[in-house]
Amino acid sequence: MMYIRKLLSCSTVLSLLVFLLLPQFTFATNNFSYNLEVSKVNPTVGDQITVVVNGNNLTDVHAYELDLAYDPSLLQYVSGSKVNDSGFTNSEAKANGHIKFLHTELGDTNIEDGTVSLATLTFDVIKKGSASIQLISVEPTNSQDEATLQTVNVNKSIEIADKSNPGTGSGGGGGGGGIISPSNPNTDKEGKHVVTLEELSKPAENGKVIVPVSADMKQVALPSNTAELLGLNQLEIKMDQLTLDVPVALIKQLTSGVSADTLKDSMISLKFEPLSASAATDALAKGQAESQAAIKLGSDVYEFELSLIKSDGSTIAVLSKFDQPITIRLKVDASINPKLAGIYYIADDGKLEFIGGQYSNGEMTAQISHFSKYAVLEVTKAFADVPNGHWAADVIKELVAKQIVNGTSATTFEPGRSVTRAEFTSLLVRALKLTGTGQLSFTDVHATDWYEETIAIAVKAGVVNGKSETIFDPNAQITREEMVTMMMRAYAIVHGSQSTGNVGTSFTDEAEVSTWAVQFVNQAAELHLVQGRSAGVFDPKGITTRAEAAQVIYNVLMK
Repeated sequence: MMYIRKLLSCSTVLSLLVFLLLPQFTFATNNFSYNLEVSKVNPTVGDQITVVVNGNNLTDVHAYELDLAYDPSLLQYVSGSKVNDSGFTNSEAKANGHIKFLHTELGDTNIEDGTVSLATLTFDVIKKGSASIQLISVEPTNSQDEATLQTVNVNKSIEIADKSNPGTGSGGGGGGGGIISPSNPNTDKEGKHVVTLEELSKPAENGKVIVPVSADMKQVALPSNTAELLGLNQLEIKMDQLTLDVPVALIKQLTSGVSADTLKDSMISLKFEPLSASAATDALAKGQAESQAAIKLGSDVYEFELSLIKSDGSTIAVLSKFDQPITIRLKVDASINPKLAGIYYIADDGKLEFIGGQYSNGEMTAQISHFSKYAVLEVTKAFADVPNGHWAADVIKELVAKQIVNGTSATTFEPGRSVTRAEFTSLLVRALKLTGTGQLSFTDVHATDWYEETIAIAVKAGVVNGKSETIFDPNAQITREEMVTMMMRAYAIVHGSQSTGNVGTSFTDEAEVSTWAVQFVNQAAELHLVQGRSAGVFDPKGITTRAEAAQVIYNVLMK
């Protein structure tokens, strides 16, 4: 860490403005406290505001460094200074909305004790929304060149209103005029791309009307008759880091039930606001705490909203759940391992939900059925009983990252533990994302059992049968021939039947395979989806382990 060394005299300041590295020491800062004062907590777009950083109960402070964060999508940093500055001051805007502010007194002068204005920061207000200024840390240095880093986390909230815009209503945070006419220019203003009738009337490409949007936009404003203009085509909003494919049926869902008169005076707002660096860091920290896994961010964290807005800025409708999914494509950071990454939904409490992730050409693609916060995340979960040298280590890591399999505790996977019929059935249903339950006739599967729904789904899909018409035996340990039979039925759902299974295998114990399982075992062997437990031995009645179950699930999905 670079500290500003005390300068010896005013006469040497012009020739000795040199920053030197100092060793880190500690001095008494227990009584120090800090606060922020904002000139306007409710500014409007176009205003200029100042933020004053105050230090309280200061003693023997000769120099200091401040680290602050702000939202650069809403505020533009102009400058920083110190009131009654008698020393040397330097402020600089860093990446990701951070400001480094440094000050040192000259000669033997110390900063005045007590309450002192440490910095005055000036910002231009550029967009409507909820912003915050955060003082993250202060590093004071005393007259003995001893420095102590203090983490303070002092926040000041700012609610920014939009300028009045006669005839079109408010913009930025969701307002905007009604149906956009051909005469209205396509203006990218305050982070909003206004889509014209000409753009929506372009010839479709592969069933999509593509609207290119510049990288600095945070919202697309569409005319309320967009569904009519698209016809049978999808709408594709294409940006450098983000692409959204919106079905026309979804736009109809948003506007259904709204009167024609109301629609004339409204617009469709599609927002895709990237979280600030501090908010993204907080969300990631919550996710790591909740999942107890190492998480790496592979894209911006976007918060999405699809709504219908009147020209006065009031919201008519917000679409929270989709009848048809939106396809989302996010550019992935080159440092991310695609096998351990995917698009995740990030809940406010930090809970992560794996949505999907087909990786191709540096992009991750998935379908989402509701809007909120989404990002590409690389998730790495380590288990004490699955060392890197374990034969199933890579498969387990990948399936855990995709939330298909879980550990038996926060630190253990128990790869050698047996698997029940109910457990393996649930694994297959979760891996294949099967839905649609049917009526069960099994007397040993009850509505209160945790596995009742997944068994009902698997039976309806034809993946699994009971041991009889009335018995499923959910808690019985699943055998290898049962596992392979279920696997091949699931494989046919995902890939279609690609083998007859009539070709004989090299398993020396094929005669021990049950008649109902022979075709499935041979088919799996022919497709190299399953191996024997030893040379030429399949062991059909052997009990399946958790590691074997993970490998089988992986084979169904990946091979």
